[in-house]
Amino acid sequence: MKNSDASSAVPRGRPIREARRPSRQSSDAGGGGCRLGSRCRLSGNLVSKESIEIEGRFEGDLKADGQHVVVGETARVEATIEAASVAVKGYMRGTVVGRKRASLARTANMVGKLATVEIRVEEGAIFRGQVDYLGPSMNEG
Repeated sequence: MKNSDASSAVPRGRPIREARRPSRQSSDAGGGGCRLGSRCRLSGNLVSKESIEIEGRFEGDLKADGQHVVVGETARVEATIEAASVAVKGYMRGTVVGRKRASLARTANMVGKLATVEIRVEEGAIFRGQVDYLGPSMNEG
């Protein structure tokens, strides 16, 4: 097959986009997970038994008991988030409760309250607010 034949099979004017695989960090051990894409906007209360990755806009309350929540680099979140672990990589305003751990990536911009047992803050992360330590007795239940 000639190169010209192969290129003619691709519609012109539309870029070819590869399918993105979900990151391991954003999905639970069962391979599931929920993703709010960068072009999505959601307001309200969200309760999930799966891990969640937010790349779009979210306003409200998010509870993902025993799971992992990622506030992606393109996200704009104004919420209260409660999960086993929370990773903030984008803009977050509100309260984050990471029952086991929380992290702020170098691209994070967080304003609000952070409550966790273990915290990791990368150089370059912006954080304005309060940090509360969830001791062993506060972490149960």
